Amino acid sequence: MLCGPHRHFSAEQVWREAAERGCPVSLATVYNTLNGFVSAGLLRQVDLPTAAGLFDSNTEPHHHLLAEDTGAIYDLPPGSIQARLDPASLPPGLSVQGIDIVVRVRGRSPA
Repeated sequence: MLCGPHRHFSAEQVWREAAERGCPVSLATVYNTLNGFVSAGLLRQVDLPTAAGLFDSNTEPHHHLLAEDTGAIYDLPPGSIQARLDPASLPPGLSVQGIDIVVRVRGRSPA
């Protein structure tokens, strides 16, 4: 999961892949482990309107494309979207920790 190309996955996918490799583990253990990896900064949790509990092995700041037709998720290269939030618009005591943008697209990708 953490080696090789970056990917997006759910706990259920990890659980199935572990079972296919002959490593029976409970789904609760997978969730706990993935959430621990998120807390340690080894994974990033992605909140999308179509996929609850999605994890991303790319922990660098970046935004996502969501293909609404297929549910496929793609990383956008850093710097492809410029986002800024005026700190004065936040309630007192709050600070911006990050900005996550999901661009929803339709159609067929030529790739």
